Amino acid sequence: MFGGAVVYALLLGVAGVTFNVTPLAFGLVVGAAAVAGRSPRLGSIAAGLIGWGVAVLLVRSGPLPDDHESAAFLVGAAAGLAIGSVVAHRGGIAATAAPITLVSSGIAFYFAIDHPSVLGSWRFWAVALLAWALWEWLVPEGRGDTPASREAAPVAGATSDAAA
Repeated sequence: MFGGAVVYALLLGVAGVTFNVTPLAFGLVVGAAAVAGRSPRLGSIAAGLIGWGVAVLLVRSGPLPDDHESAAFLVGAAAGLAIGSVVAHRGGIAATAAPITLVSSGIAFYFAIDHPSVLGSWRFWAVALLAWALWEWLVPEGRGDTPASREAAPVAGATSDAAA
């Protein structure tokens, strides 16, 4: 994801690619990370972002009319969520990561209208993607300390009832 954040920054900051690619770019970066890390959680998030990102480009740079933007974004995000839930199900995890990501993305998109200098800036989103990459690196999926992992891990020096 670190490399994807750099590519995103170069595309928007140097090559002048439109900010409208942001949801799709994030989806592709996260999708690549999902494939590389075999992560159904990231795969489900990627599907949601890609669905929304395709809809953004179809309206803002493609054939769909501007007055259908809300409906197109809703359909794109919903299609992405549907695919994401299949990815999550096949990976044996709950399908909560993609909806949480899309809700938080939608909230940011909503506030970007009133605060375009921050939330409408590719620099902000490049830093956000770098921060996300750092989080994924520092807190790898499946390595959290959960009650189930503590129960499954043997305690040093402990004996089982059968051995006693």
